[in-house]
Amino acid sequence: MIYTRKAPLICILASLILSTILTLPTFGEEPKTPFISKDLPDSLAHYYKGRRNQYALSMIELGRLMGASFEEAYSKNYDHAIKLFKSFEEQYDQVSQMVPEWDYYFPNGPLQEVEQLISQKAPPEKIRESARRVENICTNCHIYEMFKVQSTYHWKKFNQISIVNQDGEDISFHTIMIQLSNKLAVIPSTVQREDFEAAQRHFKDLSDNFIFLEMSCNRCHAQPREYFVDQRVKAHWYQIGGLIRHKKTDLAAYNKLVDQVYEQSCIPCHRVHMPVAFMQIYLSE
Repeated sequence: MIYTRKAPLICILASLILSTILTLPTFGEEPKTPFISKDLPDSLAHYYKGRRNQYALSMIELGRLMGASFEEAYSKNYDHAIKLFKSFEEQYDQVSQMVPEWDYYFPNGPLQEVEQLISQKAPPEKIRESARRVENICTNCHIYEMFKVQSTYHWKKFNQISIVNQDGEDISFHTIMIQLSNKLAVIPSTVQREDFEAAQRHFKDLSDNFIFLEMSCNRCHAQPREYFVDQRVKAHWYQIGGLIRHKKTDLAAYNKLVDQVYEQSCIPCHRVHMPVAFMQIYLSE
């Protein structure tokens, strides 16, 4: 596939996600690769009403029972392992019925094979080989569905985040990002022209938008952020402001500070948040 500058970024991201998913292998003999839909089942929404995590918690319990039973079997504690595995099978059956549209993700063949081996007190290496097929049932579903579920139910919607500025205007999260990027980029340019009055205006706008960014973090995070907008990053802003106030023309000093902001704030923040934000846009279209 050839990408051009004219291709919208969201289209490129969607293409990459789908092409990656469609070429991933299906682990184990079952289940077969499902039809890939960007839509999540309607029945799943019930388990996340009111910001609950009922489905995720049921999955965690499933994983705990599975992991405990396997490790007990590997340690040859077969009697305890089989009790745990039967509890795992019960939980597996319950979880498989929570979202009927996903029943094809829950084959029973690999489970029956492992149960038989544990009951027969088979060698741990033989149990481990079959256990991997059960573990890959989980992986197979997670490959196709987990990120969509997390983007939809575990993250708040980025397009609903806004800040009211000093003029009473609503500023979207996207606008804050664009303004931060533009103002950070233009300061070295104005310094190069030795237009410190313009540089001071741009820095004021930059500082305001950084405050808006920090405020927007509070829309989702209850605790103060210790990264991306922390004191280390703020120190770089203050140093940029100091250079402008003293009308310093050392362009290398400005560029070094700007690069440090990019590397310590912009880039790592985008790595965490951008995939989810773009996935939310893709799923809503």
